[in-house]
Amino acid sequence: MSQKFLIRLLLSLAILSISLGFLSGCDSPSGSQGPPGPAGPEGRDGPQGLQGEKGEAGPQGPVGAKGDKGDAGPAGQQGLSGTPGISGLEIVQVVTSYDNTDYKSKSAGCPAGKNIVSGGASIGSQDAPPPSRPALVNSHPEGNGWIASARETNPENTEIWVLTVYAVCATVQ
Repeated sequence: MSQKFLIRLLLSLAILSISLGFLSGCDSPSGSQGPPGPAGPEGRDGPQGLQGEKGEAGPQGPVGAKGDKGDAGPAGQQGLSGTPGISGLEIVQVVTSYDNTDYKSKSAGCPAGKNIVSGGASIGSQDAPPPSRPALVNSHPEGNGWIASARETNPENTEIWVLTVYAVCATVQ
C-alpha cells in the first residue's frame, strides 16, 4: 500500500470519527445545528395489541320498515274423517184444537232430509182437578216423526184441553 493511500484513509477515518462524535476532548467549536433531514421511510406494522375492555351498549336503533307479506305455505294433509254425528237440530211442534173432545191424537213429522231422533207430548187444561185431567195414552216414534194420543179420564168432565206433540229432528250422518 502506498503512503498516500494510508494518509487519505487515516484522514477519512478521523473526519468520520469527529462527525460521529467518537473523538472527545477536541477543542473545536461546534457549529449550529443544521436543518432537519428528509423523513425516513415508513416502518413496519407492530404486533397485534391486547383486546380492550367491552364498551357500553349503544342506544336502540329506530324500528325498521314493515317487510313484505310472505308466500302462503303448502297445503296440509287431508285430516281424518270425523265420527258420524247429528247436526241441524230442529223441533217440530203440532197442537190439537183447544176443546173438550174426549180423545185426541196427533203426529209431528220431520222435514225432508232430516230424521227423527226423539220426541214427546204434553197436555194442557184449564185447571181441571187431578182426578178429572186428561192422560196420555201413548207417545212414540212412527215413521219419520212422533205420534201421541190422550183421552179424558172422566167422561163427565167438560173442561177444555189441548194435546201438543213434539218431534226432535236432525241431519244424521
